[in-house]
Amino acid sequence: MDITAVQNTSTLNRYIKSKVDPIFRKSVLMGGLKAHNRITYGPAKNSGLVLKWRPRIKRRQINATDPNAVSISFPATNTRMEVELPWISYNLGEKITKMTRLVNAGNDVQYVNHIEDVIKGLSEDFIDDFSTKLYTDGAATGSHDIHGFESMFSVDGLVSGGKVGNPNDTYAGKSTALGYLGGSWTGIWPSGTGRHQYHAWSPLVVDITNANFTGTSHTWADQWQQVLNFGVAHLGRIQSMEPDIALINTDLMIEAKDSLRAAERFVATPKSKMTDVGFKTIMFENLEIATEYAVPTGVGYIFSWENIELKSMQKQLVALEDDHLIESSDDVYAADFFGQMVFNAPSQFCKLVAIS
Repeated sequence: MDITAVQNTSTLNRYIKSKVDPIFRKSVLMGGLKAHNRITYGPAKNSGLVLKWRPRIKRRQINATDPNAVSISFPATNTRMEVELPWISYNLGEKITKMTRLVNAGNDVQYVNHIEDVIKGLSEDFIDDFSTKLYTDGAATGSHDIHGFESMFSVDGLVSGGKVGNPNDTYAGKSTALGYLGGSWTGIWPSGTGRHQYHAWSPLVVDITNANFTGTSHTWADQWQQVLNFGVAHLGRIQSMEPDIALINTDLMIEAKDSLRAAERFVATPKSKMTDVGFKTIMFENLEIATEYAVPTGVGYIFSWENIELKSMQKQLVALEDDHLIESSDDVYAADFFGQMVFNAPSQFCKLVAIS
């Protein structure tokens, strides 16, 4: 592709889009979002001053009655609440001086087309770094990052007598604390029973070194099967959902594999949307397990793809603009993203981490 200086933006955007697409095959999270159609584009779906949605936090209860004297009440029940996140933006700039354009202009002296190389590198470097931001805590003080996975999993010690953390974070403007939205619970949460609103905005954070598991040394390597079974079973029970994947840190994956006896082994996933887009995953009790570079140390996440969405306010994930600075004779190129990551509700996600 022969790119000349200061081309029209539509041409550059088509080029940067073609360079961004292959990067989806290098990040499990980015690739999974694309493979499951969890990336949306453009102002028709992503606009407004802030990002708002209305998750359901309460379920109605039926009433027992005398069949010979039926009495029905008709309350006006509000089952949803409004939550919101700010839009965020990332950008990356690069310039090409006039002298660089001149010395690189002749085909007989070009090692590479410098302008083409800059645009290619700008798009690839942007997405490579962007994929790591999807795990950040965008709600941290002073942060302008995307509200990624770590934006909703803070805990204050353990639920008394339990195997899980006591949530104390704030996500999309609402507290994740158990009981914050009302309701009650009988038993040691998440075991036991209670009202949906008691945990409607509370994530499940499983303590992977908890002494209530029956491992000998209470390490991840010693009791990871119990931890995964616990997380999947309780996330499925209290949310009536079947998780798709456990995305875990590479060291946790290595420890899990090393812990298996010679007669045991993981089975490679035979067929899934993740293997279709080039990722090698493994199966454990019908749960797909994968790892990638950016997953934080000592951490894993269990979730279903349908409960997460990456929203871009533009017609493509990364857009490119260019300009010519007459005062310096430089050509400048700027790549940017405007949007946000949305988790439908923290309660639909499970984090694996050492707490005790």
